[in-house]
Amino acid sequence: MLPEDRAGPLSEEAREAVYRRLTRLMLSCSDFSQAMSAATFLLQEFEQDTAYGLPAWRKFRCYETTLIVAYARPFSRSEGGVPTLGFKTIDVKLTDAERALHERVIDFRNKLYGHSDADAVEMRVLCLHEVFKHNGTEMNLIVPRFDETTRMSWDEILRLSELSGKLYEKTFKKAQELGGQFKDRFRVFEMDMSRGMDGQ
Repeated sequence: MLPEDRAGPLSEEAREAVYRRLTRLMLSCSDFSQAMSAATFLLQEFEQDTAYGLPAWRKFRCYETTLIVAYARPFSRSEGGVPTLGFKTIDVKLTDAERALHERVIDFRNKLYGHSDADAVEMRVLCLHEVFKHNGTEMNLIVPRFDETTRMSWDEILRLSELSGKLYEKTFKKAQELGGQFKDRFRVFEMDMSRGMDGQ
């Protein structure tokens, strides 16, 4: 049921609010799709308990960064008056396990992947100290070292991919429910899906 079906025609202000919600739904479809793609790349290439060199770990972290940031976008504030996505909006009730994973990912996004909070980034700093024998001059070279492995396990990546798929399906469905009333704002292509169904 669309909003205007419940309480008669919407005011222009209310209609704009619904359109902004529709915009969030459409943007979220793209975000969840990107998250699923990043998870797919990780699941295809990343194996637990395998020794990787730094270039491979950095590639995996690139995938993981995209996975986490893309998943979190719908739930983050943005400019332009578009609201954040709420689970009630798309008729989703998360299980306890899904809720815990969701909160873990949002925390990762806020502290590590969207920002670099000092208490979240695993960093150790080496100071290379040398005294030059010929003149006694001292040199101190500060070298930071970071944990560049993935933060999520293979199982968590799989479960986040599945959750992203679930949210994409619900988000797309809700966008279809709201979108028809705004067809005057979109480029319309006429279709005839019944053609050929009777064998002609």
